[in-house]
Amino acid sequence: MKALVLAVVVTGCAMAPPADRESVEYERNDARLKASERFEVLEQACRASGGTVYMDRSWGGRLSPTASDMRTARCAAPLSLRLR
Repeated sequence: MKALVLAVVVTGCAMAPPADRESVEYERNDARLKASERFEVLEQACRASGGTVYMDRSWGGRLSPTASDMRTARCAAPLSLRLR
């Protein structure tokens, strides 16, 4: 009996209403879009200044960076410019 009650409670908590799932999906897509736009602006400005964009990747084997990866991207000046 306890297992049945626990299973019902866990299943009920795990299932979000469709409206909540849609809003979560929208927020995820919006965050990804904003991170992509920020990354593109950073990349253009960095290349224009002669630098290189780098980021710490959470999973090195991924084909495309995650929104979190893009948010952590930084511009680094070439070593020759840093030594001046």
